[in-house]
Amino acid sequence: MNMYVKAKEYASADEMMAEYKARQDRTRHQQNHESAIRSLRKQNSDLRAALNKANAERMSLAKGLIEARGEVCEKVTELQRLQTRLASLQARIPDDIPEALPVKDIIVATLLAYPGISLTEIFGQGRRKPVADARKACMRAVYTQRPDLSSTQIAAVFKRDHTTLLHAVGATARSKAAE
Repeated sequence: MNMYVKAKEYASADEMMAEYKARQDRTRHQQNHESAIRSLRKQNSDLRAALNKANAERMSLAKGLIEARGEVCEKVTELQRLQTRLASLQARIPDDIPEALPVKDIIVATLLAYPGISLTEIFGQGRRKPVADARKACMRAVYTQRPDLSSTQIAAVFKRDHTTLLHAVGATARSKAAE
């Protein structure tokens, strides 16, 4: 194995200097390229990091948007269900329900046919025939004019049991049928 390298021989000092400068220029040029490559690699790395960060943020926003859309869909479904329920309940309400008179007005109007009998007697415990007949007539009038009230509610107005109301309504109907 030969350990010695033979040096190149130059014809002149100028030729040697020219080759030396050319070698230095190549080295500088190569160093400039390497520096530029390092710079580009750094920029590439920074851009990839920024791109990864932007992608992660975009994915997070997309996930949030999907969740928000899901919540909106649930709310819309709930709203549609409630609107359907409201429409079905409104359909049950008859359109021809007249404005209901207050119970007291119905009783006062009925008592006009029974002079001498007061409201306190109607609501009281008296059992005289004229008072009982007037009370029955008032009960029947309220029962027929206010179908929205139950017999228990109407009887409570007169401070009676609902069976008393039903008897009064039936008795009035029977007496009219007998006439």
